[in-house]
Amino acid sequence: KSLPSIKFDRADFKLGDSKSLPSIKFEEEDFKLSDSRSDTLSIDQLLSVSEMDDDLKGCSSKEDPANKAGDTMMPLPITTSRSSPLFPPVNSVRDLGNDEKGTIPCDSSNRSIQTATSKDCDKSDEEYQPTTVAPQDINIKNVIEFLEYCTSSETSHECAETTTMNALSQLIQIYLYETDATDEDMAEHMHAALEKVLSLIDKNHNNVPIVTLCVRALMAFTVSTDGGKNVNIEACNLVIVYEVVDYVVKAMNANPNSCELLRYSMKLLRNIDIASPDTANTKIVQACDFSGISRIIGSMYAHPQCKIIQDDGCLLLWSLCNNDVSNRRMVADCFGVAAILTALATFRSDEDVQEHACGALQSLSTQENICEGILSNGGLKYVLVSLSEHMQCETIARQACLTLYNLFLVKERMDIKSEETMIDVHIGALFGVLERYMESEDVISCVCYVLRQLAESEFNVEVMRRQQNAAMLLGRAAETYPASCKDLTDNIVELLI
Repeated sequence: KSLPSIKFDRADFKLGDSKSLPSIKFEEEDFKLSDSRSDTLSIDQLLSVSEMDDDLKGCSSKEDPANKAGDTMMPLPITTSRSSPLFPPVNSVRDLGNDEKGTIPCDSSNRSIQTATSKDCDKSDEEYQPTTVAPQDINIKNVIEFLEYCTSSETSHECAETTTMNALSQLIQIYLYETDATDEDMAEHMHAALEKVLSLIDKNHNNVPIVTLCVRALMAFTVSTDGGKNVNIEACNLVIVYEVVDYVVKAMNANPNSCELLRYSMKLLRNIDIASPDTANTKIVQACDFSGISRIIGSMYAHPQCKIIQDDGCLLLWSLCNNDVSNRRMVADCFGVAAILTALATFRSDEDVQEHACGALQSLSTQENICEGILSNGGLKYVLVSLSEHMQCETIARQACLTLYNLFLVKERMDIKSEETMIDVHIGALFGVLERYMESEDVISCVCYVLRQLAESEFNVEVMRRQQNAAMLLGRAAETYPASCKDLTDNIVELLI
């Protein structure tokens, strides 16, 4: 446990010519081992955290493989000072709102939080799933006390900032991972924790790193302690009571360029919406003078390469537009259609983004004037591409087919002849739906209607003739659902003969 000390004499330093650097020669006697514990940390210790005192046992000495790839995450600041009255440093936290990787710097001078860049925003969900477990000796009561200390205006700025970040870091670990804190303790202290975090947002509204950690802590309240794999419905309802949505939207409005803050904010809003969709939708829409929807769409425009923001944004818009005409109009007025189509085109291989984007388009397409906007932005082919590439996903197939039906229905009402020419894979996807989802009447009837509209083009008819079992599938649809499909399929078959 003792550290080597080095004794230098003036003769140990030999200078060469003017172009050479000083060299140091060592003799064996220059190294003396001390039997007592040293109060000074070496550079190697600071870098590897290999032999810290007990008050630093929270740091990991293992090298994070993510560092080799150059990935970074938001470093949670700690202090290496032995006189610190605060907490032991914590290991890296990777929760549902963070898609970056990294380790915590052990240099107390590095207290800044790194914001994500574009290259950090295209990682998959698996890459930011939690992989570490919090220390088992965190005392939730002490954390609440330190949060109270953080809200005091009597402390100095530097001390308060370090204390705040450490306290919030510990709070995040308590509510994200299994610790000695019982569920009863966590539930009992959640009211106090919420009040303290919201007070910190008010006090530090211009401090982006602290506000980011505060939003991250709020997001941690809304998920389970298994690393955030499930939504905690009771906690979400409590968060709604405390008007957290208004605080979060205000933070998003104040920091539109902080990808990290927006990711946590969108994840928090998504969790609340999953737990209580009706109440959450009202809160989001009315937040900060009815700026919630515009901020969600603005975040999608500001960070088009961040999969998390695009995915959560599409899901929120889908929920907000479901059975709500005024919300649909608001989304359309804020250029939400183009934002959704951009997400659909950017993340073609991601099933979650495709599912939520198609769902949002389906909700929006139920209004004729919005359908015109979808059509004018090339939405028809985007939806067909999504269907052809993700036909095996029942939700995507269903939402895509219902959207296509609405789009072609509007074209027919507007007396616009459907002359779109489709390639084989798009026509093949529609027949694939007939074969795969024959048990769903609304989907099958929508597909038959779309095929009938596409048959207005001779080119499309030729493509349909090349599809295997086309006549058989159409006949089965007519036989299974005669009321909704027979007339449509009979017209298509006549054109195919």
